[in-house]
Amino acid sequence: MTPSPSREDPPALVRRDAQGGVATLTLQSPASRNALSLAMIEALISEFAAIGKRTFYRQIEAPLAEAYAVASMAMVENLAHPDAGEGVTAFLDKREPHWEDA
Repeated sequence: MTPSPSREDPPALVRRDAQGGVATLTLQSPASRNALSLAMIEALISEFAAIGKRTFYRQIEAPLAEAYAVASMAMVENLAHPDAGEGVTAFLDKREPHWEDA
C-alpha cells in the first residue's frame, strides 16, 4: 500500500493577537490583497465570535451584578486602548487610521 501524501493545513486567513485585554485581528491573505472573500468573512466571524464568547463564558455563572461588571470591564479595556480612539476618529474623519501598534 502506498502511503498517501501528507497534506498541510492551509494557512489561517486571520491571525488573532491579544495584549492587555485588546484583541487585534490581522488579515493574512496577501496574494488576494486581503480581499473580503466568503472564506475571509467566515474566518472573521469565527474570530469575533470567539472573542465575544470568552467574555460571555466568564459571565454565565456569575450573579447578575458580577456579570455586568465583567462585561463592563471588557468594554472599558477595549475602549481604553489608544487604537480604539484612533479608529473612531479616523472613521468620523473619513480617513485611514494610523495605528499605534502597527
